[in-house]
Amino acid sequence: MDWTTPLRSQQLDFVARLNSGHLLHCDLPNLHSELVILPKKIANTLQEQSNGDSNKLYEAAEKFAIEARLGNRITVAKPSVVDNRAVDFTLSANPSMSIRVKSTQGQLQDVHWLVSPEELEQNAAILCLLFLDPLDSEAAEYRVVWAGFIPTSMVEGSKNPVLFMLDNLLYIGGLSSYLESFKLSKKEKIEIQDTSSLSAWLPELEPQDLERGDRAAWKTRFIKWAQTIVLNASTESIRFYLYDLLNTQYYRQTLWKLYYKREKETFATARSKERDAIAKQLDEQAENIMFDLAGLNKNE
Repeated sequence: MDWTTPLRSQQLDFVARLNSGHLLHCDLPNLHSELVILPKKIANTLQEQSNGDSNKLYEAAEKFAIEARLGNRITVAKPSVVDNRAVDFTLSANPSMSIRVKSTQGQLQDVHWLVSPEELEQNAAILCLLFLDPLDSEAAEYRVVWAGFIPTSMVEGSKNPVLFMLDNLLYIGGLSSYLESFKLSKKEKIEIQDTSSLSAWLPELEPQDLERGDRAAWKTRFIKWAQTIVLNASTESIRFYLYDLLNTQYYRQTLWKLYYKREKETFATARSKERDAIAKQLDEQAENIMFDLAGLNKNE
């Protein structure tokens, strides 16, 4: 049986209870609850910190709701040198896995979440929250519902935003197990022995990109370059993190763009010493980006 089947059935039950106002609520940290209560005192603090910015207010409330249930299992994503990164949290047990939080409010029959192609591409899961009480109201407390989640691997690639309704989501009770599946094993050593085992990493090359050498030559050079970045890491555990990163499409494409820039700039340089200096600079830039995206300190 498909692992999502029971979660889809549970989601239908959840939607029925949501419409009738009978949700599961637990105040104990890190335990399952369909509802998070945001006390008025905390809401007032968040309002002060947001300086009247509604978007910042809801982002802060989202963070409170997520951390109330997932705790130290997730980490707030660090600002990245990569442009337009649509990520909110990373998994503490596997920093290469990212999570996006989407929230909405409104009539239950109309609520939906709109997810961009970038958000689907860059994250392992989309978590959907529903604010039952507008944060600018004078409610005694504010109710935030964990409406469900969707693994991005279940969504076919799209160049357009994708709209999710309540019954498109999986029941939130399955989230912990899903995230647990991404937990890194205690593997102590990585061995990259040959380029053939890494061929799946490579993007397709357009004819205009093949300015020198054939497709196989480009692929071989890129793989060896990626190998060098991973194998130069100071410890085996860090090598494993970086290896795992390179198996995700977003980071692989990021590295490919850097490599392509490196090849273009070094190829256009006539003097070998100058070419080596440019290549070294770009190699260091790629290495720094890889460690930053992994949430690692390369000096440790």
